[in-house]
Amino acid sequence: MNKKKLFNIVATIIFGLFLIIFNILYCTLVFVPFGYSSLLVSTFVICDSILLVFFVLEGVILFRTIIEEKEYIKTNEFIFGDKIEFDNLEMFVKKVSKIINTKKEEYIVSFSPIKTSVNYEIFQSKELKILNKELALYFTKLFSLAKYKTFKARVSYDNYCFIIFIRCTSDELLQLIKDVEYKSYSISKEKDIRIFIQNYFGICKIEPNVELLETINRSNIARKIGEYNFEKAIFFEKSMIEGKSDENMANAIVNALRNKEFIVYYMPKFHLQTKRFIGSEALVRWNSKDKGLISPIRFINFAENRGLIHEIDLYVLEQVCKDLEDQKKRGKRLLPVSINFSIYEFYTPTFLDDIKQVIEKYDVNPLLIEIEITEETTHANSFLVISILKKLKDMGLKILLDDFGLGFSNIKSMKILPIDIIKIDKSFIDEIVYDYKSREIVRAIISFGKALNLQVIAEGVVDAKQVEILKKMKCDQIQGFFYSKPIPKKEYESFLMNNQFEKKEDASL
Repeated sequence: MNKKKLFNIVATIIFGLFLIIFNILYCTLVFVPFGYSSLLVSTFVICDSILLVFFVLEGVILFRTIIEEKEYIKTNEFIFGDKIEFDNLEMFVKKVSKIINTKKEEYIVSFSPIKTSVNYEIFQSKELKILNKELALYFTKLFSLAKYKTFKARVSYDNYCFIIFIRCTSDELLQLIKDVEYKSYSISKEKDIRIFIQNYFGICKIEPNVELLETINRSNIARKIGEYNFEKAIFFEKSMIEGKSDENMANAIVNALRNKEFIVYYMPKFHLQTKRFIGSEALVRWNSKDKGLISPIRFINFAENRGLIHEIDLYVLEQVCKDLEDQKKRGKRLLPVSINFSIYEFYTPTFLDDIKQVIEKYDVNPLLIEIEITEETTHANSFLVISILKKLKDMGLKILLDDFGLGFSNIKSMKILPIDIIKIDKSFIDEIVYDYKSREIVRAIISFGKALNLQVIAEGVVDAKQVEILKKMKCDQIQGFFYSKPIPKKEYESFLMNNQFEKKEDASL
């Protein structure tokens, strides 16, 4: 029972008791010893009437609360198959309306763990009820975790999807989406849920002059468009309600490439043994002239589906090579940079030639360029992927396997893949401080990497306790917000020259 309902019950009891005590005292002290007085009788009637009105009102509120409680529980039991407390849309709107602050970054996210445009029967299945219930319980606990305590958040369930209000940065939102996606797949595996899980997120930024219900509707529109186009996460654009979103987005990306609106941010990597920063990961951002800085979650999946990802990947590689050439000329500290390449690159005939041409154009030492691929890439066409990776290594490039541990790789494939470094997915790092199983999984991955003579990087490290545990486990490298968020070139150069981590180490020598 929530605080409001408890308050209504307590208030009703207090008013009732007060009315009874008042009448007893009045009759005892006034009517019996002193007889009747018109003024006192009038006062009594007025006070008694006022209290009676309050009592009746509180009684009505209590009655309505009980009815709402029954409907509330009944609705949740229908959705989740259990009597759990989880806000419906009406309660969600009431709560969120009180805390909205449009001067800050706030979003409504419409999330569904399955594609909602399937036949109706699946929504009544026992397995989906279990999945929804576990996700509801997950959301209930999620924002009490240390890393999310700074967030302002509310969650409800409506029309076969979760509706999330969140106050955070776009990068934090991207990470939250990754966490939720990982959790839905974990629940599916743990509970042996045999329905096809495919997460979709529709995101709409809260604006001052747009009603909350309209914002929720817009997030639902974005999610449905994402389902239609097989895009995992998509931001609402006004063009979506005009039916021109695909063409507009495709044209916008082409123009952004032409106008050089894409920029590269660098995420430093720290080596635990040498206690020095030994490289970084290049992350693309879209600095739109019209919309400001746009997170990759808003355009990468779309670019992949529309065949534009090769141009973006090549753009990032060229920008990194330009930056390395510039740093070399100015005598700056040169460290390797890893660049993410899409699975679609391995089906692009000119992929190898394009990489070689860009590196040679800027006369960059191949040892300074590292190629990051996901486990999904290695799973797609192993013969083709291995062939291309070997040729990349022949060019002098290192190969990093990203998102390691999410299920695509197996021991046999790891034996033959020509990779140099594995990156432990952050979902395994998140709980290593408090969860024994998570710690042992990470320990096993590190040992596995060492046995294959591979370097191991832990992603998503956010606090000193995680660092200490990973250090004891002999993890090689770390990257995450504990050391630095992704930063543009100038800030990255300054960071390498003047950061507290290396200064602290130098001071101790």
